[in-house]
Amino acid sequence: DNGPGIPLHLQEGIFDFERREPTRSKNLGFGLWWVKTILFRLGGTIILKSTPGNGTTFLLSFPVEEKTSEIIE
Repeated sequence: DNGPGIPLHLQEGIFDFERREPTRSKNLGFGLWWVKTILFRLGGTIILKSTPGNGTTFLLSFPVEEKTSEIIE
């Protein structure tokens, strides 16, 4: 995005369960943890790239399942 980015002190635990932003009282704190957990179980990854003042990017990688065709003789 082109927002303010995520401060460096918050980036370390961004994927932790129950990580909350102090100013957001309604934040449940498990959204990014859940995304990372599901991707990990599927064999994928999520990477955070954020520079304060320059926005944030999340890179998601999904495994590719190769299909094999069976020849029936």
